[in-house]
Amino acid sequence: MTLDPGTEGVIINLIVGSVTLVIVLVLFDVLRSKLPTVFEYRKYLQNERPDVTDYQGNRVQALPSPPSGFLGWLRGAWRVKLDEQLEDSHGLDQVTQLRFLRSQVWLFVGVSAISLVLSIVYGTGSFKDLPADDEFKTLGIQIVTLSNVEATDPRLWGTILADAIITYLVCKLMGHDFRKYADARRRYRASRSNPSNYAVVVLDIQEEHCSEQQVFEYWDRLFPGQVVSVHHVHADKKLMKKKTRFWAAVTNRERAEWAMAKDPKLAGQRPTHKVGMCACCNRSAQEVDSIEHWSGQQSHYYEKVGAYQTSKYDKQTPATRSAIVVFATRRAAADASQTNYARFQTSWKTSRAAEPLAVNWPSLAINLATVDVRKLVSFILLMLLTFFWIVPVSFLQGLANLESLVQLGAFSWLDFINDLPGPVLGLVSGYLPPLILVIFLALIPVFIRLLVGIQRQHSLGTVDVLQRNYYFNFLVFSNLIFVALTGSALTYARRIIDNPGSMVSLLGSSIPKQSTFMINFILILALSQVPLTLLQLGRWILRGVFRKFLCKTTRQLRKADDGGCIFQYFRIYAWGMIVSTMGLVYSTIAPLIGFIALLYFITSYWVSKYTLLYTMRNPYETGGTMMKGAFTGIMIGHLLKLIVMAGVLGLKKSPVPAALEGILILLTLSFMYFVYTSYVRVAKHGSVLQVEESVQREGIPDAAADWIPPAYVSPGFQPLPIDVPNLNGVEDVNEEEFYAHDAEMAKARTASGKSIGGEEVSDEFMPAMGEPMPVAVVDNGQVPPPPPAVV
Repeated sequence: MTLDPGTEGVIINLIVGSVTLVIVLVLFDVLRSKLPTVFEYRKYLQNERPDVTDYQGNRVQALPSPPSGFLGWLRGAWRVKLDEQLEDSHGLDQVTQLRFLRSQVWLFVGVSAISLVLSIVYGTGSFKDLPADDEFKTLGIQIVTLSNVEATDPRLWGTILADAIITYLVCKLMGHDFRKYADARRRYRASRSNPSNYAVVVLDIQEEHCSEQQVFEYWDRLFPGQVVSVHHVHADKKLMKKKTRFWAAVTNRERAEWAMAKDPKLAGQRPTHKVGMCACCNRSAQEVDSIEHWSGQQSHYYEKVGAYQTSKYDKQTPATRSAIVVFATRRAAADASQTNYARFQTSWKTSRAAEPLAVNWPSLAINLATVDVRKLVSFILLMLLTFFWIVPVSFLQGLANLESLVQLGAFSWLDFINDLPGPVLGLVSGYLPPLILVIFLALIPVFIRLLVGIQRQHSLGTVDVLQRNYYFNFLVFSNLIFVALTGSALTYARRIIDNPGSMVSLLGSSIPKQSTFMINFILILALSQVPLTLLQLGRWILRGVFRKFLCKTTRQLRKADDGGCIFQYFRIYAWGMIVSTMGLVYSTIAPLIGFIALLYFITSYWVSKYTLLYTMRNPYETGGTMMKGAFTGIMIGHLLKLIVMAGVLGLKKSPVPAALEGILILLTLSFMYFVYTSYVRVAKHGSVLQVEESVQREGIPDAAADWIPPAYVSPGFQPLPIDVPNLNGVEDVNEEEFYAHDAEMAKARTASGKSIGGEEVSDEFMPAMGEPMPVAVVDNGQVPPPPPAVV
């Protein structure tokens, strides 16, 4: 049987993907035992990293190691339930992500069952029996698509029934998922250990109130006795640079100490280096003792940071019009975050503060006058990026439709492709275009991050949500709409040129034929891209290079171990949403795509589950805020599916089935309205009733813990440690004892802090004190004595 290049590409894709999957699984089982620091990173943090803790000083929680042996990691991940216990140990972000992928697995299990029946129905159509030279003849995968069914064929009623069942499945599963999400968010908002439940971020404070004292008085007047502390945000960019130099000095000092003890080239002598302009090639540059120099630099920046923090350099840390207010109770914070206070919406804007590590501190310094301009510029640049993406998509679609292009006079020089063997043409025209598109699309998030970064978003969680939304919208246009339209135009390019008025009527037959491109695209994701992420090649290769050639001290080795441990939720959500949208849109046009989408979600779910449970840990938690947009994206994808089907059936001159699709659209919109009005607000703000029930159940009055106000001090104004643990790899400090002592000191420092209005206030302006140490130089070969011992 003659196959079209797209079907040949699917066969090649299956072979290449299956081989890739087997290699990945075998290699992963080998690497998992060889690199436990990478592939059981959370357990490594739990056992060996007392410096990594939560806000209350608790160590990272980790699951027991999965069973050893081939595919033992699958068995280990299988046993873990996505329950409240996992929410507490790993975070709501991880559980919500996995629930979303799991619901898509079950959705496409149902879609695949429907696809099996539709494939049989479509396969009995008549267009497969047309002469070989007929442009409407269906080949390969096209035989089991809507392209093989005539406009007046009664088989179209089966399509309507299938769409009705799919509509029920989408609403049922996504509604259940969102209800579970709303329940989890109520628990999240009722939790006493969640610092964001006690804090509110205030933006665009009036200039006459821009001081910590005045902000406190303003809120204390509105909520008497309920304000624990106020943190008026100061721009700390320059201060953070000083802190970075302090830690660089610590690292360099430890490296110099390691070199003196273990570098065979020095043979126990003290290391030296040159300082000054162009020190590497300047013969007159001053040579200094490395240990003494970096000890001096460490003390110098310690003092400098302390001076900045005590407002000795007000111009270097100017006040912004933003503040974070910590309240005594969860009820007060909830009331404050949902109330309008100013006469106009240009000042005193309030919302829930993110968790301390999820606050986007640099964004809080952005001036109100530039907020709308930044949003507009970001939107325009995204539109331009999407518009110009038509160029590479058109090129790839031309590559995918070479046989159609040859029929045009301008491309007659390509007639040699007709002599190519089928597998070669399938490789060039069927497999390579979607592969190139997948590679290009992996680069787009870099540009999207820049576009989102210029906006004012006070939460890193909101930044992630915007990245997901931008990326998903881009994928819808670039991977679905542009591909379908350009591919359809090129499929019947000759006929459209001869009769431009026939373009609309031809879409009914040409859109289903683009399914092979979509199938190949999803198949590459399912069998190649997703499995390769399990290996985390970039992470452990870079880690190995750094540990082998660049890192020597314990501190440096730990930094190498921590590289690449951030899970990019927005990518997985965006890819899952676009695959689901493509699968739904083409589910009754080209039923085979349902099986391919199911394969993608199975691989994505298990790879993501192991990765999130064992190998990665994000430094901040956002409370599963991605789920609302994911629900909306899937429902929009299903609406798009119904609209496309109504259009295709209309183009096939089947008005009654097309009208029935309109009824399904109205039912879907009604369901979305029900979910939004029933769950969205309570998922965002939580339930006061649940908070009160939680307080009664615990038997302890609701009050912000002592550790919450200091947690909301901006990073630049967090005091540097008085004692820095020595991690030079030669005489490392006992960190268990060190951090236990450090925690006691922090509690004592917090207890001794004075407050505004009699309440405890943060350490934001407490200085980091320390005696400066002079920079030591080598003079006439005389080396100064070693510095005092470091803890």
